[in-house]
Amino acid sequence: QQVKLSSPDYKGCAPEEVVADFLQRIECYKATYEPLDEQLD
Repeated sequence: QQVKLSSPDYKGCAPEEVVADFLQRIECYKATYEPLDEQLD
């Protein structure tokens, strides 16, 4: 979490905003996430 708080992307943002934005990003990633096929690894 500290890495995200210190990211230049979030410079000047309140910590609560950073966490909320990052959690929202994770939810977006979940919508398109496809696990790797273990047979191909």
